[in-house]
Amino acid sequence: MDTIPDSGKRFIGILNDPNLMCMPISGYQECPLLSLEESIQPLKSILSDIETYAHASKVLCDNPPADGLTRDESASIRLYSMEWYPTDKCLYVTLNETLRSADRNKLKPWFPYLKLILTALKKVPSFYGTVYRGVKLDLTKEYFQGKLFTWWGFSSCTTSVAVLQNDGFLGKTGLRTIFSIETNSAVHIKNHTYFPMEEEVLLPPAIQFKVVSILDTGNGLNMIQLKETSPLFPDLALPSPKKVSSMSQISNQSSHVVTGSFVQPNTDDKDLADAIIKELEQKQYMIWTHEDIMHNVAEGLAHGIQNAWVVICLIRDTYESSDDCRRQLLFADKHKKPIIPIITMPNWSPTGWLEYSVTNIHCIKWDSVEPNNVTPKIPELLLWLRTIHTGVKPNPKEVRAARGNAPAPVTSIVPVSPTLSTSPRRSAAHSPVVITPSRSRRNK
Repeated sequence: MDTIPDSGKRFIGILNDPNLMCMPISGYQECPLLSLEESIQPLKSILSDIETYAHASKVLCDNPPADGLTRDESASIRLYSMEWYPTDKCLYVTLNETLRSADRNKLKPWFPYLKLILTALKKVPSFYGTVYRGVKLDLTKEYFQGKLFTWWGFSSCTTSVAVLQNDGFLGKTGLRTIFSIETNSAVHIKNHTYFPMEEEVLLPPAIQFKVVSILDTGNGLNMIQLKETSPLFPDLALPSPKKVSSMSQISNQSSHVVTGSFVQPNTDDKDLADAIIKELEQKQYMIWTHEDIMHNVAEGLAHGIQNAWVVICLIRDTYESSDDCRRQLLFADKHKKPIIPIITMPNWSPTGWLEYSVTNIHCIKWDSVEPNNVTPKIPELLLWLRTIHTGVKPNPKEVRAARGNAPAPVTSIVPVSPTLSTSPRRSAAHSPVVITPSRSRRNK
């Protein structure tokens, strides 16, 4: 049995030909649901070592597995995520080549395994938001703005662009394309993959997308923003994510709230912003900041805010006096983006343009919070993120409870979509959260 190499190629392999049109994927639905050992029997003539890796994937499963899966279901996902030598004989490589083939008869040996893994994927947590995938090529000519296309194979993605920039993936030099994908069909397989540290989410086959925009970020890197459209074949579509309705769900299932945010601190709140970012990242939010946009800052920020789910700002007198912050906040308002202002200065209230911008908006007051004392304040921020996401106003008891868990006040954050920024700081669950200071924050 060959050793299993480091992961990486699932996230950066050559993507489906955007001009490829295949027949629907059908036939597997009628197969009985079998064990993993039984489902891979027809594949033995295609993948000589498949039994060995199937056995390993089952042995490595948690017992019982997470998310209510059976061991066979969880192991089917783990087997898909495994990479071994030669890599062109890995299950995920051969399966996806077959899914992209015009000859649908080649899929028949895969029907039992497809039935098992798709059954498993319908049970794991859904992921609604922005995910990322990359290729070591310039694909801007193939994926032009407005193009509609279908990816016929499974697509492994990550919730963190930073993962793709590691040397084991795309790296930071040469021709590269990163796809920023807004989807409601992905599922989070972290609890069942062979590489749990990669925050892997998986897109099922036959998902249709539209190219929203393209950004040349410089240094050989292009970002292509995609948005999922109505599925071509609903039978393959996995369940849509459920809305969050409680504080415990916010804490435990943050992937259902915001995949990313644009955080916008003022000059004096850099340390506080860092502390908030750390807290939100621990809850699987993807955070974007001014520093993450390395090329054409104005354009990158504009695209980020325009595609954001929410904007969080830390405001005080220096924020109010910043022309950059004023332009960015007014741009967010123009595009009707929800804003969460956090007041970070004692005995101060916004005036002028800022007062006008936050009129009729709930302001969180964290006017005496130190960076080392942010944790108790986070429940209040999570409560208002939930409120914006669900449209359900919190009752007084919830507000008191959230504030009671936070002894000191914390600064506000403005969530913005990082879809066209080049290097998000950390992973998240839905639309990205972006933090933008009036001046660049210090390098970390």
